Amino acid sequence: MAAAAVTAAVATAGAVLPSAMAATRPAAHPAQSAAGGSVTGPQMVALLTHVLPAHGKVSDGTGRGLKDKGWPSPYGDGLYEPTAWVKYDDGHGPAGIWVDVTRWNRPDAHLEPFTCKPVGPSGSNRHCTVEHLAGGAVLNLTRQDYPNPQGGWERIWTATYARHDGGRVVLQESNSVYDKQPATRVNPPLTLAQLQAAATSPVWTRVMNEIPAADAQPSNLNTPFGPDGIGAIFYRLIPAGFSISGATGSMFPEPGNTMVLRDAHGRGSVYNTVDSSNSAAFLSSRFHKQFPHATALPGGGWLGVKKVAGPHAGTEQYWVAVYRGHSIVTVIALNSVGPDGTRTRPTPVLSIAQLTAIAESPTWSAAN
Repeated sequence: MAAAAVTAAVATAGAVLPSAMAATRPAAHPAQSAAGGSVTGPQMVALLTHVLPAHGKVSDGTGRGLKDKGWPSPYGDGLYEPTAWVKYDDGHGPAGIWVDVTRWNRPDAHLEPFTCKPVGPSGSNRHCTVEHLAGGAVLNLTRQDYPNPQGGWERIWTATYARHDGGRVVLQESNSVYDKQPATRVNPPLTLAQLQAAATSPVWTRVMNEIPAADAQPSNLNTPFGPDGIGAIFYRLIPAGFSISGATGSMFPEPGNTMVLRDAHGRGSVYNTVDSSNSAAFLSSRFHKQFPHATALPGGGWLGVKKVAGPHAGTEQYWVAVYRGHSIVTVIALNSVGPDGTRTRPTPVLSIAQLTAIAESPTWSAAN
């Protein structure tokens, strides 16, 4: 298999937030219901619904409140990331729209959203603009296309409102309902002007202000990604006896959370990602397509293992994935530095047994 196999199978191009609860456009101003306490998941759905153009129909949605445990993310611990996702149809096909509210205590003005310099791998046909607003805030508008495994392109348009004190609202829309699912329309439903209006709505001010500044995310991209992020869990599960370097990741990891391990036999790269979804059919199809000879685990779930030849003589990749519940944990080890690298050691830097122990670890549940 070509070196691109690592990237193609491990990359995740956006939050997977499938439907879990019905949402209807609220009769009262949703900010009123959030007063007097931390915003809840249903309130986040109501807030997102409120800022969308009224001519469209919201038929489904799910949310996470300020004190709810986060989804697996390379960013921080997930405890202070209120989010919501809804299915929105303007009459030209349904699409997914989601919002994420965070606060950073060391925002980096040299990176997005304050500039158009991406913090991680970006898609193709990328267009980005930054508008400086009163009070030191910025509004970043980005359009980019990602290859869709179902064919064609997934178009993701993003508006990010960022305050100078670290408060941040990210509002995204796609031309499909769920991440990496078939396109339902050519472009996302909101125009850039409508997306901007939704992201800069004053209803998000209370949500940003409720996030404790002392517990905010420590930087734009923290390595090894905070106490409960998937990057940190992966970092802690690496067996003893290795020196670790090059720990990197991004919001859309390609090819995932990455480290280079070294022992007496040389260096090798390891990769990891966690794919999550409330759709068991979606995860099952993805997992069994990649691992058709997977075996059932005694406590439930599936274990997939495969060995893949690298692009250069003697290079090899070990793949292990565990599908359990609503997530797939994938870990990969190489006997090269990077999927395009030449052989740097006799065998991949972690054995199948070591990769299996990592993928089966119960500590992954802390990120769910």
